[in-house]
Amino acid sequence: MPSSLALTSAGIVGASALAATTMGLFGGNQMPVDGKTVLITGASEGMGRSAARLLAAQGANVIVVARNVERLTETVAEIKVGPRG
Repeated sequence: MPSSLALTSAGIVGASALAATTMGLFGGNQMPVDGKTVLITGASEGMGRSAARLLAAQGANVIVVARNVERLTETVAEIKVGPRG
């Protein structure tokens, strides 16, 4: 019988794959964001920060919010000097 750790790990991997597929990360079915306005919460680190940088690079007008003002300011600076400038 599989251990609960193995089952938990399998569940996490499965949920991650499902989420990635749903968000269109493995296919060409991505919604164009050029010129769209996007609100990103938790943009000071992790997935929120990555999403903000990626969407800005793809032409979205990004509004970012987070609890950590210092890290959020760093994120905004990174976005401003990114591909869109």
